[in-house]
Amino acid sequence: MKDSMPSPFEFDGHSSPFNGSGMPTFFKTSGNDEPEENTEAETSELTSEDEVTRVFDNKGPLSEKEGYKIRPGQVEMAREVLKAIYDRHNLVVEAGTGVGKTFAYLVPILLSGRKALISTYSKALQDQLFNKDIKFLKSVLGVSCSVSVLKGASNYICLKGMSRAFSVPEPPESSDEEDSGGSSHEEIPAQQDLFAGMIDEAQAGLTREQIQKNKKIVNTVKNYLKSARTGEIEEFKNYMMSTGGFEPEVLQLNRLAYKKAFCNKKSCPFSENCFLSIARKKAKTSQIVVLNQSLLCYGVQNDEMLFPKAGIVVVDEAHKFEDTLRDAFSAEIGTESFNEAISSVFISQPYEKVKKDLNGREKKRTGGKKLVEGKLRDTAADNNGEAGNNEQDAVIRYEHDLLSEVDKVMADLKRFVDGKNKDSFLSYLDNMYTDDSCSLLTQYEKQAYRISTCASVQKNRQEATVTFGSEEAVLMDLNIDRFIQGLYRLGEKVGMAHKAVSRLNEGAKVILTQAGRTSELKSVSEEGEAVLNIFVDTYNFIGGIIQYINTCRTSGMMASAYYYWYTKVAETGFTITKSPFRPSMEFKNFFLSKEDCFHSFIFASATIDTGATSSPALDLIYDKKSESGTGKETDFQNFRYGIGLSSDNTVCRLVYSPFNFKNNAILCVPEDLANFTSNYDESKSKNLPYSCPMNTIKMLAPVINATRGGIFILVTSYDACHRYAEALRKNQFTSFGFTTARKVLEQERNSTNNGLISKFKEAGNAILIGTKSFWEGVDIPGDALSLVIIDKIPFPQKTVHKFMTRMRYESEGMNAFDKVDVTSAIIDLKQGVGRLIRTETDKGAVIICSKDLLSSANKSYAGRILNSLSYFNITNRIEVVRDLMENDFKHDGDSQE
Repeated sequence: MKDSMPSPFEFDGHSSPFNGSGMPTFFKTSGNDEPEENTEAETSELTSEDEVTRVFDNKGPLSEKEGYKIRPGQVEMAREVLKAIYDRHNLVVEAGTGVGKTFAYLVPILLSGRKALISTYSKALQDQLFNKDIKFLKSVLGVSCSVSVLKGASNYICLKGMSRAFSVPEPPESSDEEDSGGSSHEEIPAQQDLFAGMIDEAQAGLTREQIQKNKKIVNTVKNYLKSARTGEIEEFKNYMMSTGGFEPEVLQLNRLAYKKAFCNKKSCPFSENCFLSIARKKAKTSQIVVLNQSLLCYGVQNDEMLFPKAGIVVVDEAHKFEDTLRDAFSAEIGTESFNEAISSVFISQPYEKVKKDLNGREKKRTGGKKLVEGKLRDTAADNNGEAGNNEQDAVIRYEHDLLSEVDKVMADLKRFVDGKNKDSFLSYLDNMYTDDSCSLLTQYEKQAYRISTCASVQKNRQEATVTFGSEEAVLMDLNIDRFIQGLYRLGEKVGMAHKAVSRLNEGAKVILTQAGRTSELKSVSEEGEAVLNIFVDTYNFIGGIIQYINTCRTSGMMASAYYYWYTKVAETGFTITKSPFRPSMEFKNFFLSKEDCFHSFIFASATIDTGATSSPALDLIYDKKSESGTGKETDFQNFRYGIGLSSDNTVCRLVYSPFNFKNNAILCVPEDLANFTSNYDESKSKNLPYSCPMNTIKMLAPVINATRGGIFILVTSYDACHRYAEALRKNQFTSFGFTTARKVLEQERNSTNNGLISKFKEAGNAILIGTKSFWEGVDIPGDALSLVIIDKIPFPQKTVHKFMTRMRYESEGMNAFDKVDVTSAIIDLKQGVGRLIRTETDKGAVIICSKDLLSSANKSYAGRILNSLSYFNITNRIEVVRDLMENDFKHDGDSQE
């Protein structure tokens, strides 16, 4: 930063009206008013391992579950969980498909009587745990304990927001409201309200049908409030759809969700019935709390945690936890956050109070006619300059100036952060390696994997023209001098916004005080201060960016504990994000160091082991099982390193799937792939398995014809989805020689998985082409899915996070490709192949179309990848797979060569 440039904390030669440093307070949640947690003593009677084992016996409590069978791996895992609880150590478990890991950790936790937090990555698993699994186990085990589910704040309806959106009256703030000159719901205008016609039909200009529909919506909303169970947005949406047939878009759900800037719990008239507060209070006094990983990470950042001090923490779907840690401890500003900040000003109480008071004074001053801007002085002169009128005019002028300043400053800020304007902040994000459309410059195309820029374009399929582009990169890839100029301009505009909002807040308090409406002061002041803090935090964030750049210039990017990066979408907008360099440090500081809160972490997933060369997991093939026949010790080195989990107090276990993969499934890497070219050249793409599906499908046609059930083709991009779908729709009988017509289902942007899965199951022998969301979490047992085709090794896409993670490993003398790319690919591959066998009677084949797995040049990582899938018989001959599929896997189980 040049010495001649002004300090980022000074505007127009004046010191900033606010100061601060460190992590912005806006990204933390205050918990000072949370209830006292339940400190009732936990049971002192210890559950034995034998008691846990008996639960899983054929005549035990679980035998009531239909189709229940003893699974030795499940029993072994449950015993390990119990040991971790009582011995106060950490446990990492990879539980293969069908082990039943959920019951394996729930049973010992419930029997132990200890408090526990159970976190998942997906809301679907969270709901299944709370609504189904725990209720069932409590019933069959005869256990009595309090259980609650807690979700992120944005999942809950804000009653105050609902009162504004739907004109539902607010309760009075105090019993003397009427005497103080205030009012109840009249003070809450339906600003920009869909239902304005209910208030003033003539002014709104709505038809009678529209008015009747709006009234029906509001009546349905009121009925929902009488029967609401959780107050979650999803519950409200489903109720409105099932009861009134209202589509989500007419409900303005974004206006109903909790927003921290407007949450003044102590003065909110709805505080006693606040859905979020009720959920948090219940969680604080519950023995078991079910929540997602993100909330688990956000919750520990508060001054007071959002959940009880539970000694046991379960992290299910643990392979996602490192990414969750990084995201939860990140903060950002951008076009969207600026627009939300600007909107928050216009719907805040200070703005509404001043505007309402101004409108009332103008109408009173002119006998019901609103004053025209600039005519105040003439009007006063016409009234012979009466003292009362002069005083009234002065107040009107003061209020008008307050609102005009806010309107002008916010409009200026909005123009600057809006990517559609030529001279916007987006124009200062000038990457050295890309053009205006966010495409890599020709001279850098061969270095795409050596730089941090991630460029992508969306093309019109008919005209092949760029319709929009996006990129993300570390800030140091920008033209730094120009970028800093943009930061100064942005900081100046944020400072002006702060000044305008500050004056508005003070003006609103003066107006209320003079009107004798003192009972409203607290609520208005708190909400005004909350909005003001948004601009304080934003300004401090900008200062942090400049400090980071200076650090990078003098000491390099590795010198900071955080890194800043940007995302840019051409002609749309931007974000600048601050992320922790080592998520493992956040885990140590916020979890492991809180021994008074947590003493046992249990990490569980079907995909943790990645076959690292230093790991005993390399020996894990079925003829080398441990004596127990259920699993083996391992160290899960890559997983533990990623989250900062020491081996000193951690036990790692790999529990095998009970399913007979050797007899019921086969994995093939076709030897014919050796004939495919490996150099990407679109003009010669006929030989590329991943760029031209025609050759891939031709090669696999014998297997497809022999497959009786449905087929998944798993790819890594929507473009690949479309190319496979197009090839299959046009060439099933001509080029491919299919003997049976198959319905082709293609995953498209913004489509839902559930709809496609339903069609897939109904068809019986369809081909579904899906991207990453179909690689995991999809459960289709039986013949409905018999063949899974993976079109290439799913090495991770080039993102800033992967780039910085590589830098971290390289700085510590490790092989970044092995630690980052190969490890990530193995996790995704294991998830993908895991879609095939979901029950002990399922049968089928997995085909991975990657010639890299055949190449001796890639022996190190090819062997590691194949070793991670060694529970399959592996072949490279298509005819072997075809014969097995035709004969319904009637073989002796020997390995196929």
